[in-house]
This record gives sequence, structure tokens and C-alpha cells, in this order.
Amino acid sequence: SIIQRGQSNLSVQMQDGRRTSTTINQAGRLNDAFTNQNGRRNTTVVGQQGRGHSATTTQAGRNNILGVAQFGRNNNANVDQVGRNNAVGVIQAGNGNRATTRQSGRGNVVVIVQD
Repeated sequence: SIIQRGQSNLSVQMQDGRRTSTTINQAGRLNDAFTNQNGRRNTTVVGQQGRGHSATTTQAGRNNILGVAQFGRNNNANVDQVGRNNAVGVIQAGNGNRATTRQSGRGNVVVIVQD
């Protein structure tokens, strides 16, 4: 499901596999979200409320969970997950934050919180 309120928001969602899910919600303006899922039972959730945010996510494998929420302005998140049973959570509340993470293998957990 994709919900975009506001102006000039862009979402691209690509899925290949079984039982994958993506939810994108962009309420502000000039937000970009690009998600790519390949495999089984992968879940991606992206938020982005303000403006000028960019989120790019890639999942390959099984049972991976990925969440991004960006509230202020001009935050950027790039997340790659490859493998099984990995989890990433990114929250960036203020302005101009950058988060980049890559997971590979099994059972990895990454939590990034920036203000």
C-alpha cells in the first residue's frame, strides 16, 4: 500500500517473491521512496512526514524486517538487507540526517536513532 498526501512525492515499489509487504506513507512534499524486495516474507515500512526526504531500501532473502521513519526535513536513509532474519529500524526526527546501513548474513539487528 502507498499513501501520498502533499505535493511532488515519488514512490517506486518493486517486489519479486512470495509473501512480501511494503507500506509507504509520505505526507509532506518532495519526498522520495524507492523500495526493492526479492525473496520471501520480507517486510518494509517507510514513513517520511516533512519534506525533502529520501529513502532507498533493498531486501533480498527471507524474513527480513525493515522500517524507516523520517519526520523533519531533508533526511536520507539507505538500507540494504541480504540474507535471513535481519532487522533494521531507522528514525530521524530532525533535519539533514543521513543513515546508511548494509546487512548480510543471518540474525543481524541494526537500530539507528538521530535527532
